[in-house]
Amino acid sequence: MSKQTTTEKKLIDNNPVSTFSPSPDRFHGDWEFPVAIHEYNFTDINIHSIRWHWHDEIELLFVDYGEVEVLADNISIIAKKGQVVFINQNVLHSIQVTENCNKPKFRSLILHPSFLFGYGKTLMDANYAVPLVENSQLKCKLFDRLQGKDFLILDCITELLDLLTEKK
Repeated sequence: MSKQTTTEKKLIDNNPVSTFSPSPDRFHGDWEFPVAIHEYNFTDINIHSIRWHWHDEIELLFVDYGEVEVLADNISIIAKKGQVVFINQNVLHSIQVTENCNKPKFRSLILHPSFLFGYGKTLMDANYAVPLVENSQLKCKLFDRLQGKDFLILDCITELLDLLTEKK
């Protein structure tokens, strides 16, 4: 069986015990604090994937243990412990366990760009948020501490995630 066939089988598996399906029409957080943190510990439950979905927010998926496969449109990224996957807003994506690790743990930080850049037509929004979220070529990106200056971004993401997790 080819890898693509195996992945397709996982995607069409309708077993509610083995998959989780977030609602694509749900706003994460609220207008005052447009941020949500989801913690997934596949070691405690029998879940093998998070089904295809999308949302208006960007997502930063931080792998705490093991590895996961992030599928976004026609892109496949294997993310391991300590790596972060950026998923742009409105990108259809799913998350699968890998054959190498069937019990991963990861956190997903889902935030609206307004959390970083404010609402409305600001200079920050025009110069940073709009080019990022409207870039049709940027579906998702893996950040790895060993790649170039990715460690700077990872340190910021990790600190933000830790601060927000403490406030939960």
